[in-house]
Amino acid sequence: GKLSAFAEHGTIGLFGQLLGSSSGHYDAGGTEVPFSAGRIDLQGRFIADFAGLNTRLNASGVSGGRSFRIGEGDLSIGDELKAHDISVALDHGQLTVNGTIDASGEQAGSIRLAASNGVTIGGSAVLDASADVLRKDSYGKAIDAPNRAVIEIDSGKGVLALHSGARMDLRVAGSNSNFGSVALNAPRLG
Repeated sequence: GKLSAFAEHGTIGLFGQLLGSSSGHYDAGGTEVPFSAGRIDLQGRFIADFAGLNTRLNASGVSGGRSFRIGEGDLSIGDELKAHDISVALDHGQLTVNGTIDASGEQAGSIRLAASNGVTIGGSAVLDASADVLRKDSYGKAIDAPNRAVIEIDSGKGVLALHSGARMDLRVAGSNSNFGSVALNAPRLG
């Protein structure tokens, strides 16, 4: 299932329990893939306790997708964000990543980060969209799109800073091909 919440002029603050885990696999035309877990899509002016909310979502199995669009304020992300599809957008703020954003799993994941006033990827940051299973068709050939891990970063009108030591992982186990894609969008300065 998917939970959507919109609080245009208010603060996002979900303090109850949200259950979203899934189990089992299905045949996707040549490869067994897991059923998708729960997804959450939150939009609001501010967010209360981003790290705490994501820690609870991790414990509750809401790992299919997480999308956050925050109208005001800066945000710093540590190791709390884990889901197959991740999107974080700040309309009026700066985004900093100092930990691991984990979109890895059996299937290739996606990480999309955007902030109007700049994005900083710290030296200890890891953006992981890697896959443990190579998706194949019924003839045993690797399929391009399902194996494509995606990382997109947009720094709006601010600086995009990628510090030494930062890592992006787009690997697909069992493949020597380059399926993943990275898109970096930043303004020209100077």
